[in-house]
Amino acid sequence: MRFNLPLLALGAVFAATAAPDCPAQSSFGPEISAEDFSQHLQGLAVAEPAGHQFNDYAEELRLSYLRYQFTRLGLPTQAEPCGNAHGLQAELAGTESGRPAVLYYAPWTNAAQVAGVLEIAERFMTSRPRPKHAVRFMFGSEAQAPLSACTGLEKTTRVIQPENLPVGDAAALVRQLIALQQQGR
Repeated sequence: MRFNLPLLALGAVFAATAAPDCPAQSSFGPEISAEDFSQHLQGLAVAEPAGHQFNDYAEELRLSYLRYQFTRLGLPTQAEPCGNAHGLQAELAGTESGRPAVLYYAPWTNAAQVAGVLEIAERFMTSRPRPKHAVRFMFGSEAQAPLSACTGLEKTTRVIQPENLPVGDAAALVRQLIALQQQGR
């Protein structure tokens, strides 16, 4: 078998330069990884002028990214009106109906928490067996989940929020995200 060396080199150059501005897609595998978390952070990154508050434009960009990720996971999303703010949620149905749900929550303004919830959602979608209770993933404008203002969340038994994630230490980050996922099993 003969190889055309110039053609092979051209293919390698094209592969290395194709879509340089597109972040890589997360692996969608059964394990939590710091690389996937980092890719979610890149997808959620929104450049905002210095000194400005998180605004509607940034929220809409993150909302689009989240909808895309949940669609990719096969989780239907819905807008969730909560008090004066709005949010987005997706739900993984439990194997037994009537059991109280567990809620993973992150505020829009904290990209690390949002990326953590996305990473946990991916692992729930790939792990077996599925939990007996429903698992909800919700994002909103409040620092803490506004359960009393949100319809349908009154049967939630637990709210898990990935706070103080060690984003500079990959091993510690993975351990903490695994522990958070196990809390919701």
